[in-house]
Amino acid sequence: MKTITCFFLLLCISFIPVWAQSVDAAYAAAEGAIEAKCFVIIPDSYTALSGGVENLSDPYQFLLCENNLVYLQGSVTGAGSFTHRTEISSYSVKTSKNSVSVRMQVKGTAIVARIDISVRKGSNYADVIVTPTKGAAARSFSGPLVLPSQGQYMKRAGEV
Repeated sequence: MKTITCFFLLLCISFIPVWAQSVDAAYAAAEGAIEAKCFVIIPDSYTALSGGVENLSDPYQFLLCENNLVYLQGSVTGAGSFTHRTEISSYSVKTSKNSVSVRMQVKGTAIVARIDISVRKGSNYADVIVTPTKGAAARSFSGPLVLPSQGQYMKRAGEV
């Protein structure tokens, strides 16, 4: 019995470095995607207008950043059911020992907003706040930040 217990303990301990490496790799990939302005965040949770946190699994809700453009699609991102194409007018990245954060200002035909993104060290999980400059209330959501080629999102036709 002791042999079996020791074997399982040794097996579990041997997987800790592998897990730590994959966590560090996810954070490094997220940090690189932020620097390159090439990432997608598909929310898996959001703060409802009532104030409670709701879970979500909808590939039609996302924030996509490609080069100098940001696409906001879905009501969770603060953009209604349309795909809003916006241009980045300012983009700043701050890295600390515990996180990397982005603050950008975007402007499109139907939406002008400030977007704050924060990714804590050790993961690629992002917390996002979209604050429109007029009208709508700020929206907050969270989800993994990955390269667009790794994201499972569905872009609707017809951009605003």
